[in-house]
Amino acid sequence: MQDLNKLSRLDHIAKEITLTGKADMRSLSLRYGVSIDTIRRDIKELHEKGILEATRGGAVSRTPIPRSFRERLQVDMEEKRIIANKAIPLIKPGQLIVLCGGTSIVSLAMALPTDIPFTVVTNNFPVISALEEHAMVEVLFAGGTVSRTHNNTTGTVSSGFFKSIRPDIFFIAPSGIHFTAGITSSDFEHANMEREIVKNARKVVALVTTSKLNTEENFKICDLSEIDMMITELDTNDAKLVPYQTTDFELL
Repeated sequence: MQDLNKLSRLDHIAKEITLTGKADMRSLSLRYGVSIDTIRRDIKELHEKGILEATRGGAVSRTPIPRSFRERLQVDMEEKRIIANKAIPLIKPGQLIVLCGGTSIVSLAMALPTDIPFTVVTNNFPVISALEEHAMVEVLFAGGTVSRTHNNTTGTVSSGFFKSIRPDIFFIAPSGIHFTAGITSSDFEHANMEREIVKNARKVVALVTTSKLNTEENFKICDLSEIDMMITELDTNDAKLVPYQTTDFELL
């Protein structure tokens, strides 16, 4: 009979790669606290079972991954809810906050309080919809080129708008976060825009589900030294957060 820990790890690896589309062995090794050789054997076993496709240095999904914004919103719903609830107390009356990013940002918008006045700046259409009933919240929308994949705006118009503001808090939900590579994005335009917001924000808070930990995308946004806090669904003493416990930012 296979070791239960191994069975659990195989199940988690299979689900992660099915949802995200790919993973590399180094990241999986760090995430699950086992050697790269162990991960290599896990990938080989899952490949032979037809669950995923082994590649040099990692694996990719054999099944279509969620592509539409609505589908991605259904992924890690409970994790995003926990993260949003942790983030809410950071928002104070009169502040100006930026909500720029994907589905974790929308989950935060849905949980925002209705009984205090503050300003939200966003380029995200679902965030606008989530705030329709928030009478005390002023909403500023950054126009630009519409991305139907991400349900937001990008480009020079949007970037120029964000360059002109100095937010109290920038809530960022990156595609990848790694303890040496920093915060990264899978989209060039988004990376450029969010890089500018990081420079101007008084406080940068990263909203990160476990599936994004120890992952890297192609376009750099900033170093970890440029953020002030990282919020995950995990307890701050969780082993998965050990690589981040020696950093200068706060874990929540």
